[in-house]
Amino acid sequence: MVVFLVEISYLIYYIVTMKTAIDYKRKSFIPSLSSLAFPLIIENLLRVALSSTDVFMLSGYSQSAVAAIGFISQFTFFLISLHSVIGVGVSILIAQYIGAQRIDEAKKVSQAGTFMTLVLGSILAILFTALTFPLLSLYKLDAEVKRYAMQYLLIFNSMSIFSAFGVLFGAILRSYGYAHIVMVASIFSGILNIIGNAMSLYGLFGCPIIGVPGVAFSTVFSQIGGCIILWTAIRRHKNVNYSLSEIFRVSAYFRRKILSIGIPTVGETILWSSSQIVIISMITMFGTSSISAFTYLNVLLRFVFTISSSMGSAVQIKIGMYCGAGQKDTAYHKLFGYQLIGTAISIIMVVSLFFARTLIIPFFTKDAEILSLIYSLLPVCIVQEFGRSINIITIPALKGAGDIKFPVLIGILSMWIVSVGAGALLSIVFKLELFGILCMMSADECVRGILSMLRWKSKAWQVKQLI
Repeated sequence: MVVFLVEISYLIYYIVTMKTAIDYKRKSFIPSLSSLAFPLIIENLLRVALSSTDVFMLSGYSQSAVAAIGFISQFTFFLISLHSVIGVGVSILIAQYIGAQRIDEAKKVSQAGTFMTLVLGSILAILFTALTFPLLSLYKLDAEVKRYAMQYLLIFNSMSIFSAFGVLFGAILRSYGYAHIVMVASIFSGILNIIGNAMSLYGLFGCPIIGVPGVAFSTVFSQIGGCIILWTAIRRHKNVNYSLSEIFRVSAYFRRKILSIGIPTVGETILWSSSQIVIISMITMFGTSSISAFTYLNVLLRFVFTISSSMGSAVQIKIGMYCGAGQKDTAYHKLFGYQLIGTAISIIMVVSLFFARTLIIPFFTKDAEILSLIYSLLPVCIVQEFGRSINIITIPALKGAGDIKFPVLIGILSMWIVSVGAGALLSIVFKLELFGILCMMSADECVRGILSMLRWKSKAWQVKQLI
């Protein structure tokens, strides 16, 4: 065991100290999509696999615990989305400054982002911890589900500043072309998380079984471990490293610039997350089985859209660099090839999941009612993933080009009118329950996908300027 840990530590040290990923002396210094996307795909697939392991491990502990984690996942995602206000703004600005070969300004963006993360992360940790009990009191949950949800959220929210810095450091490294380092940090964090879960749920190494609070603590400790690796990588690479002593003195211009991009950019994600909170509150009306089915279904679908989502993150960096370098026509034509690949992969994977449903899904639960619900919803999910594969690649491309406000506008119209409004109508008024909600969530994904692609084809984004 000791030898294994030493070897892993050496491997991590070697990777985080590798030479620069971007050679600024070359004429074409923009990294390839594969060098950005492949580490992201591996990182996100492993992250999804590990989060699925969380649900699988909890399913052996308590179905109420599974329902609780599924319920609060929308709140934790919402908090991480707020942290991303800074991370996304930093990522897009750095990508465009690198495209324009203005490296000193890229470092000032990192400094401004660090100061803002320290301030905003601390405020959000205090605020969300204080709001945990009042928020959960608004929902009609079984007593045990509510208790588990409360235990997890109090721990996660109070320590969420580590999540904030993980988002920032990862955004900085990816923008410089070091996506492989972020991948390694995620793998290491995931391993820590699984070990912590096993200690908390199964008494590994003779530890006391403390259940859901232990799962929450293992999540926090894994985030701390990831932050250490990411910060070590930043300090070890001269082209990325920046002075911490200057973070309080960097020009307010860069802070304003980050917020001018980050707030509307993440606004689309926050709108989606808040709409999911409303949707999950409706699902709680249909019982614990519906919450569990929705949780398991989301876990499975994450495997489907992770590849195109990872491509979307890589495309955002690429498009930002192209636009910073003044190559907007190249960016326009490149996107269609990226989109075709992402959509084809998503459709193949969701159809494969449908045909293999009786082999895969029983690994998570044997409950007949939950299985029946999931099986009946999978055909709707094929339509959902088609629409989602379009918008999770095209929308990041629009953001990377500087077209910041359009995704928010279509998010307001589609998410709340179609997904929430029409979803409530079908599920509650027409009593279609979870099936009605999934139908309108699928329609929402398709509407946003079509509108974002039409926006790209119009080339209206080419007149936008960030730097």
